[in-house]
Amino acid sequence: MIYNALKNVKNVIKANPKLIGLSGDIYVYRSHYREDLAVVIYESKIYALKDDRHVSEGPFLAVRIQPAKFKECEEKIVNYRITITIPANITLANPKTVNDWEIMRKGKQIYAIKTEGYELLEINVISLDSSTKIQIRGANVNPAEHLEEILAVLKEIVNISEEDIKKIEYAVKNEERSEYTVFLIKPTSEMSDKDAKKALETELRWLSSVGVIKGLTEEDIREIISVAKVGYAGYNLRIIYCNGWKPASDCENFILVKALGTCDFSLRKIEIPNESAEIINQNSPGFEWIMAGVAFIIILALRRRLIK
Repeated sequence: MIYNALKNVKNVIKANPKLIGLSGDIYVYRSHYREDLAVVIYESKIYALKDDRHVSEGPFLAVRIQPAKFKECEEKIVNYRITITIPANITLANPKTVNDWEIMRKGKQIYAIKTEGYELLEINVISLDSSTKIQIRGANVNPAEHLEEILAVLKEIVNISEEDIKKIEYAVKNEERSEYTVFLIKPTSEMSDKDAKKALETELRWLSSVGVIKGLTEEDIREIISVAKVGYAGYNLRIIYCNGWKPASDCENFILVKALGTCDFSLRKIEIPNESAEIINQNSPGFEWIMAGVAFIIILALRRRLIK
């Protein structure tokens, strides 16, 4: 279906989905905003909870902005892990953000994540029947050096006592530490949130002009761009429409996942044309992606790698 709108556009390649780890039709072209960025278009599904059942919806159109080139490099990872169990009957709050932390809540579980480059701080709070478990993890950053910040986040998302705080402080200062070497795929270029917004806006307008997307209004584009930021990619943080444009994790009944099949969006085995995509026939037919319920998916990439 995407092909109908792109068959009269040059400098767009149809990629082998097996090279990325997806299925279905996948198209790649060089960004109109910056030549060091690529645009990946493919069909995707989402999973939601309806009538106590997991159901898939779609397919929907996914638009992903990301670096065009990556490089392999060896890097030492320092990993810190802390697990604390505190009494039950803990009240879970539901803020969207706390300072620079992203907050996600589903049921009796709440996550708080902060990333900067290849550093990660993560808090996972799980409310159990007889206790509440708090897991704190740092990748390439020592949680003990950010103890005050971590406690400030915890106070916003859970109701903890002074005794609990002392227990958390002690555990963080005596955390488990491990080191290992991994081979990472890193982008050869970076972009700011400002660049990411502009790149996404540019491509949404171009895809609308050639008929890949129909029905996207100026109001939709403004709302999408206001939400978009570097890292809003992947299954849980993709931007979708559900009573407004927002990260999928903020949508009611959306099913969060902690693991999926591996997708290699480094595009290392794909030869992207050197020139930006250009239409050669203005009369090419388009495919109308109907905006009903959850419309099409916008995926903003150059995602920061969260090392697990």
